[in-house]
Amino acid sequence: MSKLFCWQMIDVFQSDVQTTQPGRWLEINIMGFTFAYFQHVLFSKCKTVKFVNPGAAQVMMHETDKEDLQDIVDGCQLVGKEPHLVFFPVNNAGVNISSKGSHWSLLVFDGSQGQFISFDSMNGSNQQAAALLAKQLLPFMTRQTEEADQKDQKQHSGEKLICANCPQQTNSSDCGVYTLAISRFLADRWSSGKTVFDQDAQEALHTAINPSTVASTRNDIRKYVAHVTELQSKQ
Repeated sequence: MSKLFCWQMIDVFQSDVQTTQPGRWLEINIMGFTFAYFQHVLFSKCKTVKFVNPGAAQVMMHETDKEDLQDIVDGCQLVGKEPHLVFFPVNNAGVNISSKGSHWSLLVFDGSQGQFISFDSMNGSNQQAAALLAKQLLPFMTRQTEEADQKDQKQHSGEKLICANCPQQTNSSDCGVYTLAISRFLADRWSSGKTVFDQDAQEALHTAINPSTVASTRNDIRKYVAHVTELQSKQ
């Protein structure tokens, strides 16, 4: 395999870039790279937006030790004094992290509301996986403040997951691209001070995300790779 570069602890290979071609299913490396590009380039100035690496999200989903899970959440700096919007790519690979799975969807934690929102472009195919990840993380993701009393803690102790009315893919290969396009759209709204899950946001989402948008997102990923390649060559 031809390795292009290692950036933000992610190895990107030529074979990864090839999965951005039309009709190809996005691999975990290119998903992780694009999330890292969102975090460190596109939305680097917005400190309340967090993009979680898909491998880390998979570990969080299946971690059984609560202390270890707390360490992972803390290490990823997912909780802050201000409400955060946190993006988790969800894969149905199961407990076997080395497995590719067959579907990507998006789970978002809206810290301003203390709730998870699931965006699935294939009729809720990842509902079970998204619900598991939300159940795992909600006790740790609830915004902690010195003023929070015991009653507030109990209020967020259970699962709280909302399934969004999400734009739907028209084939079996675009789930990862929809996940990335929706993530970028929501992060842009949040960083602009707009809501991410009310009627206006839902209508704007359906207007913005469509097969044409998805096709251009594949092109954008290749541009991101080219940009980082150029940056690496100057070091």
